[in-house]
Parts: sequence; structure tokens; C-alpha cells
Amino acid sequence: MVAAIGSSTGSGTGGDTVAQITALQRQLTALQKQLSTLQKGGGDDATKTQRELLARQITMVQAQITQLQQAAAQKSAMQDVQADAAKAGAAKPASAGGLAGQFIDTLA
Repeated sequence: MVAAIGSSTGSGTGGDTVAQITALQRQLTALQKQLSTLQKGGGDDATKTQRELLARQITMVQAQITQLQQAAAQKSAMQDVQADAAKAGAAKPASAGGLAGQFIDTLA
């Protein structure tokens, strides 16, 4: 199960991110159900250890979901900035960048 958690990370397109988050949410739900089942069971050391491991896995999956969501938000923000910069560059006149042609030599 830990291998499945590690293999679901990575950067990709927006659709890939949504698919990864969806898969992690399903995995999170399954882990939470397992934990709930164990909590209804006995209190021996083995069960306690399993509960602790499941709780750690749940925390890891939640962290991965958060990381993917933050990465997607950052990527979206960067795309917005780049789009705004492209619009601003297209709206700027060709001569706006320098002083060429703005001074006339009156001494000649």
C-alpha cells in the first residue's frame, strides 16, 4: 500500500493531477474504512499497531492530496501571470521600449 502511495505522485497535466487526487481520495476512503473496522475490534497490541500504521498512511495520503492541490494552484497562478504578461507585451507599441526616434538633431 505504501508503494501505491509513492507511485501516485509526480507532475503532469491538469487532468493527470485530477486523476491522481481522485485515486488518492479513494485510497484515503479505503484506509479510513479499515481503520474504523479495526477500532471496533479488540485492543490487543497487534491491532493497536495496525491502527497506528493505518493512521500514518492516512496522514501521508492527506499530505499528498494537499501537495497535489497546492501544486495545481501554483501552476494555474503561473499560467495566469504568463498570460497577463503576454497580453501586456502585445499591447505595448514597438517604440515604447526605447528612446530611438524621440530626439531631433537641431545642431546640424
